[in-house]
Amino acid sequence: MEQTAARNNLLSALRSRWPVSEALRRFYAGAAWLQQLVTEELKPRPGRIRAAVRMAFIAAVGAALTAALHIDGSLGPVTLWVALYASGSMMTPSEGLIMIVVYAVTLIASVILAGILVDAPWMLLPFFALATILMTYVLNKQGLVGAWFNVVVGFLDTFYLCVFDPQNFGWSVAYTFSGIAVAIGVLIAFDMVLWPDPAERKLLRSLADTLDRLRERLAAIGRAYVDPLGATVLPQPAVLSILPVHLPLLERARRELKNPQRETILLAAVTTTERLQIELERLLAIAGDKVSRDVRMQLRPEIEAVLHAIAAALREQAHQAATGLKIVDDSAYEERFTAIHASLDALQTRTSLLLNQLPTTDAAAVANVVAFNQSLGKIGDRLLNHRIGYVYGVVFPKTASAATTGFGGVDPAQMRYSAKLGLAATLAFVVAIASHRSELGVIVWTTMIAGLRTYGATLRKMILRIAGGVIGGLQALLIMIIVSPNFESAASYLLAFFVVLFVAAYVGLSSGRLAYVGQQAGVSFVVAYTALSPNADFYTPLWRVWGIFLGLVIVMLVFLFVAPEYAGMALAPRVARILRAALELLRPASALSERRVQEVEMEATLQLTELLRIAEVNPDAIVEAAGTLRRIVHRLSGIASARLGVPQLPLPAELQTARDAGDTALRHHLQSWLEVVEQEPAPDRRRIIEVTERFTPDDLAVPLKRLNEHLSTSGLRELASWPATVRSALLSEIESYRRLVVLMTEFNQQFVEIPAAAR
Repeated sequence: MEQTAARNNLLSALRSRWPVSEALRRFYAGAAWLQQLVTEELKPRPGRIRAAVRMAFIAAVGAALTAALHIDGSLGPVTLWVALYASGSMMTPSEGLIMIVVYAVTLIASVILAGILVDAPWMLLPFFALATILMTYVLNKQGLVGAWFNVVVGFLDTFYLCVFDPQNFGWSVAYTFSGIAVAIGVLIAFDMVLWPDPAERKLLRSLADTLDRLRERLAAIGRAYVDPLGATVLPQPAVLSILPVHLPLLERARRELKNPQRETILLAAVTTTERLQIELERLLAIAGDKVSRDVRMQLRPEIEAVLHAIAAALREQAHQAATGLKIVDDSAYEERFTAIHASLDALQTRTSLLLNQLPTTDAAAVANVVAFNQSLGKIGDRLLNHRIGYVYGVVFPKTASAATTGFGGVDPAQMRYSAKLGLAATLAFVVAIASHRSELGVIVWTTMIAGLRTYGATLRKMILRIAGGVIGGLQALLIMIIVSPNFESAASYLLAFFVVLFVAAYVGLSSGRLAYVGQQAGVSFVVAYTALSPNADFYTPLWRVWGIFLGLVIVMLVFLFVAPEYAGMALAPRVARILRAALELLRPASALSERRVQEVEMEATLQLTELLRIAEVNPDAIVEAAGTLRRIVHRLSGIASARLGVPQLPLPAELQTARDAGDTALRHHLQSWLEVVEQEPAPDRRRIIEVTERFTPDDLAVPLKRLNEHLSTSGLRELASWPATVRSALLSEIESYRRLVVLMTEFNQQFVEIPAAAR
């Protein structure tokens, strides 16, 4: 810390003496951001190295086997690599056989059609575009990913081969099929026998790691909350949910297991873990409120006892997840839950006694302590009352379940996307033919692999893919300089592939902010080096790398300038759904149920996940607004759950009036935001500014001030006869209102920037 402070002081002194230009300052800021991004994304996580080793080894074996069998062409190894990072489940023999048959049929059809159309270019290009559109649409509509998507690549590549060698292109197609068959066979062998990596095992490891991190986060929050001096720093709020990690693994496990009972247990574990994270974020927000610490210090021993008991239960749950959620003797867990329940009872008793001894006090500090204790109670009594994976009362939104798309109905968005991809592939085909270089056929492959939808996704991810393409090409050249002239054995070929693809796989296992670099680097390396076998020919890989670069540029230009789908157009409906969820939580308690509250909470989390995936142009503004909106929904769901969980006794008139005024202000402002985001075609920034200017913190702060004043003078005495649970629920609700004043004000400021960020 002292070294950092000294360095900062020195930098400040230097800046004051030698002013730094704005451009240079932005460059330094960008470099610092990039360093932080790379550091965060590349840090080891449980299972990451193992997964990267597995991907690299399988891809290297497939490439070496293809070379050993003298199969010319790189589409087979490319298919294997794409399948390793993009498949939805392990490859079974039945699925592999079906895939091989589909490849065989489409390749045979492509040979026949290419032979017919090669002499009629005016028919070839329209057919090429139409075939791309229809095949892409069907594959996306059916949710076929990974190796399936290269069916289109193999089909289209035949037309390119036919143009350059119309008499003998059938042999090249046969090599293509042989390489794909080898790739699928290798994948089946490793997935089923040699090195299986079931999604269930990965999901359980991830759940165990998440529970351990939640336990550590709980301990950090507890230390800061009961610190008498307030010097302990709280953890940073978590903007992102863990669901984007767990849901794909859960879906893969569902496909692999085909066991409804086991799927239900895994779903229960995923939802419980997510609800624990939500409650910890609530606890963090409560702990961060700047109120007097006097009341909480008098309850410090009881609070620490609850925290230790909950931590022990979380440690046990992490162990259960790591060992497979097996049903064993529950006696040890029952003892831990009994300890949680006893510590919560002691805390509740001590809190009630303390409140009865305080005729007048700081209402905000009291509400804060009661809200913190109630949140601990929800974690201990309602989320840890059973072993993780307990299936009774599993709550998950219906929209989260896997959709069976089928062929019925036309999806306009999918059709638009497929049409633009068809245009990009056709332009790439023309550019490749006009170059008179057979190696540039990879342009067509690249358009199919790299095509994305929204403005932000295309621009940012294309930049990442271009960077990955350059890195992969340079690695191929480096391997040819070092390995090819000096080694001739298959082992050296396999080792070179393994080293390069391990790095690519490790980077590719990052989040979307960096993963495309690793994935594209792997594709570029495989394309550039596999087709050569070990030799020192520099020109062919250079042409192939150049083809990859041209393909990426063509895709980017088409998606940017041909009917661009701005991120704002995709953001608005998702924000609208979240706002509707928030408004639903403000309905009277009689119109809600605890199950529906949990469903709404999960739906909001999933919508925010989708929103953050779209936010690629200027993610900071959208990420901040999304995190704030998520916390607003969680606060409102906490209020709704509390009202459903305890009897609603008649409030004193002044308290009831103030609470109704708060609800009305929240409802009115959320409805105003909803009307703005439902504007067509996208939210208008001027309209948002008008709405935010009409809303002031006083709309909520005034009713809250009245509540606090009434409680501080005579309200606590009026509520002394109430049951402890009912009184705690009301005080916790007041704490939530106080936090909502801050959150709504923050969201106003952030929401203004969303339309600009979306474009």
